[in-house]
Amino acid sequence: MGARISKTEFQYTLQDADLDELLNYGAEGPGQTEQTAHAPRCHDGPADRRHHATLAIDRDQAARFGIQPQVIDDTLYDAFGQRQITQYFTQVNSFHVVLEVMPGQASDLETINKLYVKSSTGQAVP
Repeated sequence: MGARISKTEFQYTLQDADLDELLNYGAEGPGQTEQTAHAPRCHDGPADRRHHATLAIDRDQAARFGIQPQVIDDTLYDAFGQRQITQYFTQVNSFHVVLEVMPGQASDLETINKLYVKSSTGQAVP
């Protein structure tokens, strides 16, 4: 059980270093279904899967391209953070424009492979 806001009355969190094993026991996996099928008041609820990854920057390789670690950090924040890039005002409302990847891509770990940063020569580097 966690302390964060949930869409349901109860929530459980599973963690595992092996993603395949974790998905097997997740909200739609056979392990979870078999365990909860006989429990009263236990049914399929919303799956809020969050994948976490550790990202290591190869600083030597980045330095060869003239890329500072801050540029990589800024690029990741642009893609997965909530960077406000401008604000529009009307007579009644104001609108914030936020830079980020498409919502469907934010939870896909492969999105990181699609990001590029500019080198000191202006070359796009994955």
